[in-house]
Parts: sequence; C-alpha cells; structure tokens
Amino acid sequence: MTAPSSQDFTYSPEGAPVWPVRALLWLERWARPALGWGVLLACMALNALPAVALRSNDWLALGPTQAVLEWSGPLAVAATWWLWGWRQSAAPRRSWGLGLARALALAAVGLIAISQLLLGWIPGPARLWQALWANTWAAIPSEVVGVWRGFGERALLWWSGVQAGGAAQDNLVFGALACSVLWIMGAAAAWLARRSRQGYLAAAPSLWLLGTILLYSSGGKYLLVLGLALTIL
Repeated sequence: MTAPSSQDFTYSPEGAPVWPVRALLWLERWARPALGWGVLLACMALNALPAVALRSNDWLALGPTQAVLEWSGPLAVAATWWLWGWRQSAAPRRSWGLGLARALALAAVGLIAISQLLLGWIPGPARLWQALWANTWAAIPSEVVGVWRGFGERALLWWSGVQAGGAAQDNLVFGALACSVLWIMGAAAAWLARRSRQGYLAAAPSLWLLGTILLYSSGGKYLLVLGLALTIL
C-alpha cells in the first residue's frame, strides 16, 4: 500500500462550502457585469447625486415625484449596461447601425420607465386580475389613453403658460422634464464608462450637473466630495 500523496486531500467535503453558498457564488459570477460590480454601482450612485442635491437644498417640492427623480439616473446606467452587453467587457466593433439601434432602444426604455413611474399607465397585477374577474378588458385601453390624454393636457397648459411668461408650476410636467435630463446624463455616463474605461471622463456629465446645482445652492457641498470619491474609486 502506498502512502497517500498531498494531492489526494486537495478537495475535502468537510471544507467545501455548503450548496447555498456555492449557488450564490455561481450566481454572482454568472451575473457579474462588465467592468465589475464596483464600477457599475459607483456609476449608479454618482448619477443619483444631482437629484439628491436638489432635495437637500429644497429646490423642488415634488412630493412622490422626487423619488422617481432620484432613480432616473441609476436606472439609465443599468439600462445602458444591459443594452450594450451586460457581461461584455471587450470593446465591440464599431457599427453605426448597431449604435443607433441601441440608442433608440435606450430612449424607448427611458420613455416607458419614466412614464410608468410617474403616471402608472401600465396596468398592474391587481388591475389585470380585476379585469379578468369582471371581464372588463375593453376598459383597459381607454384607461391608458385617458392617463396619457390627461398628461398631454397638463403639458400643453404648462407650455402655454411658458409662452405667456407666467407658467404655473406643475410638478408632474417638471418632474418628467427633470427625469428626462437625468436619464440622458446617466446614459452618457454609462456609455463613457464602457467606452473609455476612464473614471473622470465617465463622471464628467454628472459632476458638471452636480457642480452647477451646488454653485447656486447653500448646502450639500459634501455631495461634490462624495462624487469625486466615487470617481476615484
């Protein structure tokens, strides 16, 4: 009988992780985004800072819309990561057609996400169950059209006031405009992060917007320090 070598004990069932831990580790490796979780989360946090600066300085009184405003930038970052290849780390071959298709898809995702968060026009599970139970499917399209018609009327009324020089503040319309700007900023930051892999260049849009807000504000200067720290990371 030969003596067992050290290679016979390289794997020990007692020392191996239990199956939930192995499953979580496998899931983390499978879902790990390009450039890693640290870059993605830092980019998402950085693009939430302009909306946080608006809240901390009481620039806006948007109520529930404020939370949507703060999520617009991070959601744009995640959507850009997804459309440009969640796990694809190598720089893809340049293609204007593919880039245009991705940009249009990103705009469509932004329109659907922001409008749903602000208007809630897509029926939820409770409404669908009610329609199934009461057989009122025909009412759902008219409800969706009614929601969009109401928003369009408010937007036209607000724009008429702007042209007349005395627009009343409409939180819904202003929130939609602000969310659109933050979505564009978040998408630009994510695209620059994926394309250039340079933190300062990727953070430039968000830091510029954050700096502009803080320039005319009395508080929240710590947010700029936090933004620079996230950029360095």
